[in-house]
Amino acid sequence: MTTGVSYDEGPPLRERTAAAVTDEQLRANLKATAASWAAGREKMVAEFGYDQMRERAREIRRGNIRQLPELLDRLEERVTANGGIVYRA
Repeated sequence: MTTGVSYDEGPPLRERTAAAVTDEQLRANLKATAASWAAGREKMVAEFGYDQMRERAREIRRGNIRQLPELLDRLEERVTANGGIVYRA
């Protein structure tokens, strides 16, 4: 199926990957991001406790599963409103 959208992918993935691995700025950005994420996680665990966070995540997941038909309907409405096509199987 053709979507009518084309992307200029540039060089092959292996070449892009090799270049990214040697990119010092990208490495520094990833290191800073990882450190920031870890610090944020530590702060949340210290503030709320790991077990409480896990239980809250479970509650959110259960609620989303219960509401899945409604959530999918909302997603379809938004995608369609923006010109997309949604196929359900």
